[in-house]
Amino acid sequence: MQRKYSLAHLILASVVVLSLTSLIIVVEAQTQIAFESDRDWNGIRFEIYVMDVDGENLQRLTKNDFHDRSPSWSPDGKRIAFVSERSDRDWNRQIYVMDADGGNQRNLSNNDFDEWAPSWSPDGKRIAFVSNRDGDLNMNIYVMDADGDNRRRLTNNRRHNSSPSWSPDGNRIAFSSNRDGNFEIYVMDANGGKQRNLTNDRHNDRSPSWSPDSNRIAFSSDRDWVLDKGGWPTDEIYVMDANGENTQRLTENGVYDLFPSWSPDNNRIVFVSGRNGNAEIYVMDADGGNSQNLTNNPQPDSDPAWFNSPFSVSPRSRKFTIWGWVKQLDR
Repeated sequence: MQRKYSLAHLILASVVVLSLTSLIIVVEAQTQIAFESDRDWNGIRFEIYVMDVDGENLQRLTKNDFHDRSPSWSPDGKRIAFVSERSDRDWNRQIYVMDADGGNQRNLSNNDFDEWAPSWSPDGKRIAFVSNRDGDLNMNIYVMDADGDNRRRLTNNRRHNSSPSWSPDGNRIAFSSNRDGNFEIYVMDANGGKQRNLTNDRHNDRSPSWSPDSNRIAFSSDRDWVLDKGGWPTDEIYVMDANGENTQRLTENGVYDLFPSWSPDNNRIVFVSGRNGNAEIYVMDADGGNSQNLTNNPQPDSDPAWFNSPFSVSPRSRKFTIWGWVKQLDR
């Protein structure tokens, strides 16, 4: 007997196909790391690139006569916020956004001040950033809608506040501040309330990155005084619980290790290191093991951003995880 399909079946099938199409788009972005590099210029001129998590399939997204730096993925993987000096306002830094393929680049800042370090909120509706827009030489953290509207100041002190990183639930923001004399890792509510110091030590702690499972924060610090060849302390990568406890050092190289960014499955961390005499993008396990150079390029590569979203993909096992519902697909 020939099976008959109702209109409801056809509608359901269409919804499934559309959902899987969206999943494929997100998974494609999930396997990529965005970063900045000056590899295609004779002088120092940084542009935005993306590559697969194994360092392959490098693509250049921006190309102009000014610096483009500090990429931050939108949670759906369709757009990238970044910093550019291309405006006609005395080379000041501005927040831009573009499609994930480099198209439709536009300025969100459009002002006469310096703005940098964009960080996209997990719901995709807001972007946190750093600015001196209130007319002083100090830097504070602001948030704006993803279209550049409704700017609001979150920190308010005459010191440097930088490197905002959203908690995965969007309720808190970790950041770095030298309001107590040296740079420390702080956390605050997403509206700027309840600001508190997580690190409380006499050295410099910078560049926090919240793990996708909300449990840990990676950051760089010179707290253990690992010295370079010139006798100067260098930053290493550390990780701590989200409440500031159980700090562990992950790297020890006698050179700088900076700008950590978590993989979507919490198992690896991408970062910048000068261990080969040049800034390169490396990846390591979340416990500091199995460090690998992804870029291997004579020009500086920096500020990596690993794409994260509600869809988690493990590049090693090729398992898709959707809001706790697990399906294993052979690929």
